[in-house]
Amino acid sequence: MHAAATKSVPTAKYNPFECVKTNVIGAMNLIDACIDKKVKRVVALSTDKASSPVNLYGATKLTSDKLFVAGNSYAGEHGTRFGVVRYGNVMGSRGSAIPFSLSLLDAGATASPITDARMT
Repeated sequence: MHAAATKSVPTAKYNPFECVKTNVIGAMNLIDACIDKKVKRVVALSTDKASSPVNLYGATKLTSDKLFVAGNSYAGEHGTRFGVVRYGNVMGSRGSAIPFSLSLLDAGATASPITDARMT
């Protein structure tokens, strides 16, 4: 399980070189190490910010995601398999929508409000 990253938009903005070193070069190093040590399966944790990124943090996580997916071809016959999971709303994380959803239930709401008319 690969969960190491510079995980904050403001931190990435303030320290762009460190963000790239950690999120991109760190991913490359981990992919190489896993292949060298014959790790069978590797799962990288990503973020919803990697989908159509608008900032450096999202861009580096998207790059990391693409490196992990490409790691499957890069590993060749070594047998290491790579996967990525994106978490957009982790329970207990800052900004989680779960407390909001629970407050709607407590208030007796039967539906969630739609923030954009194009959403389904």
